[in-house]
Amino acid sequence: MIRIVLLVFICLPLLLGGQEVDSISMVSNLDSLFKLSLKYAKSKDYIQAIEICSQGEDIVLSKFDKSSVIYGRCCLNRGIIFDLKNDLIHSEKSLLEAISIFREKLGKSDTIYIKSVKILGIVYAKMSNFSKSENLLLEVADIQKNVFGDIDVEYGLTLNNLCRLYTIWGRYEDALVYGEKSVDVIIRSLGRQDAKYATCLNNLGIAYKEAGEFKKAETCYIEVLDVIGELFGEMHEQYANGLNNLANLYKLLGRYEKVESYHLKAKSIRQELFGINSMEYATTLVNLANWYVFNNEYFKARPLYIEVISIIENIHGKRHPQYANALSNLGNLLFQLNDLTRSKKLINEALLIQEDILGKDNSSYLASLGILANIFRVTGELAVADTLYLEIKDILSRKYSKNKLDYALVCINIGGLYFDMNKLMESECYLLDGLFLIDSVMGSDNIYYAKALNNIAELYRETSRYELAENAYIESLKIREFLAGRRSLNYILGLNNLSLYYEVSKEYQKADSLLIEVSNIEINQMIRAGLFLNEQEYLKYSIIFQDKFNIILSILQSRYNNYIIDSSLASIAYNYVLNYKGLFLTDALRIRSLISRTCGLDTLFQNLENVNRQLYHLYTGSIVYNESYDMKLNNEAIALKNQIGE
Repeated sequence: MIRIVLLVFICLPLLLGGQEVDSISMVSNLDSLFKLSLKYAKSKDYIQAIEICSQGEDIVLSKFDKSSVIYGRCCLNRGIIFDLKNDLIHSEKSLLEAISIFREKLGKSDTIYIKSVKILGIVYAKMSNFSKSENLLLEVADIQKNVFGDIDVEYGLTLNNLCRLYTIWGRYEDALVYGEKSVDVIIRSLGRQDAKYATCLNNLGIAYKEAGEFKKAETCYIEVLDVIGELFGEMHEQYANGLNNLANLYKLLGRYEKVESYHLKAKSIRQELFGINSMEYATTLVNLANWYVFNNEYFKARPLYIEVISIIENIHGKRHPQYANALSNLGNLLFQLNDLTRSKKLINEALLIQEDILGKDNSSYLASLGILANIFRVTGELAVADTLYLEIKDILSRKYSKNKLDYALVCINIGGLYFDMNKLMESECYLLDGLFLIDSVMGSDNIYYAKALNNIAELYRETSRYELAENAYIESLKIREFLAGRRSLNYILGLNNLSLYYEVSKEYQKADSLLIEVSNIEINQMIRAGLFLNEQEYLKYSIIFQDKFNIILSILQSRYNNYIIDSSLASIAYNYVLNYKGLFLTDALRIRSLISRTCGLDTLFQNLENVNRQLYHLYTGSIVYNESYDMKLNNEAIALKNQIGE
């Protein structure tokens, strides 16, 4: 599944300077109008903000012409309001008009010219026009360094804007150079106990994460939390941002025990600061819902995504990029739930909005298009999926960078699609390209690399290159074990892949040893997980067990047909049958029976079911096994059962 993260550039505060001298009272009134209009814009009342801005322009044009500096300030104010409204086309037009006036009347070294160019550079980044953004931000940095020196705070912040630009562009080497330089400038000018230092360090941490330097990213994020906590306390927006960033990093690293608690704490902070009808709160809900989807807790994610759609519709209406992103998130969830009809409807609705407002070159549009391609691939419409994947690849290569995980993943998807279509030569080219790019961006110790290796192993096996296939399967399995341990679902999948390879290549002894290991892990974990299944999950795992039995049975039948008798394999099949018939429904049914006879226990039962679900995912390998987390959850389950009376 393609995951594209869009870094959001934060608008810089408007600094007004370079005033023409005419009427002190007019300038004062104009400043007041500008501040009031921006106040309305920041509170999402864009109609009122634009109305006040227009009033200011009328006042100015009653005494000055459109070539005056004071009118340029009106253009700048209007450009910022449109930027906050996410009307980037009109923002660009207004800012270009302001910059032209300031350049002509004040020169390039004037503060208001520098700020206007910088804001336009950020707007171009939002529009995915990275080359224009780069040129403007580099111009600003060069002027600031020459005019104000290399320890100027604004110079350091511009370097950090370049860091953020190169991060989203996928030029990670440049991002790290400018990010590290910006942090150094801020330390020399302000020291480490400053909010601007925390902001620059946070963006450097994001660059480290995207570049695959996870330990450095973690160090940055932790220091950001320390600095913000010291300056403002934990009840602060930047502290909530830091918690979310750290949680997302730990999710990537497989350190799941703190992820939910960090997102929940960030949610609590933003709810207290901004209320439940704010974009800040909605952003936290998205982060939390994304975690629940990753953790297969779809029942928790769905209401959060629906709440986000409602919040954004109330704030921005339906014709807004954030509304489209919310539709796309819910569409992706429905795709995971195999509700393909409703998923496709939501994704198509999101794409129409994103293309109309942002264009096809925007990361949000590409993310939605990737989900749609996946839907067509699952439904067997392979030619349509091929067209969409290639469109994504073309846009990524033109507008972003090939040195980017998203580009690598779309190559892997195309390679897998071509394997399904029996276009094996093309499949190999794309799979190898994707593997190389993942290694260059993130290294080889990650699940993306392991899965790509497995795909290549499948292709080698299909083309009878058995030694290469075996090596790739084994390397993939080692990475899975290193990342998540032998209890993880990914490790079990790797064992299955390698065992089936040995079966096909008639290395039965090797196949049996792996199948025994797989069955021992699965049966042990499923026995434990069976205590925590609800009815839907019981049905799901009954089917999985039946499928496992059918696979083993088909292998046995094939061996018997070829006069290969193996009692160990028969024993594995027998164990699966026993577990399929008797070990999974007891706890869920027993608790439900008790609830049906007892009043007033609904809340306790719901809490128990939530704990059971966590244990279920822990034992089935959906999340990385952690012994202390296991003990904590079991203690909670025992305490709740005691309260219920079980």
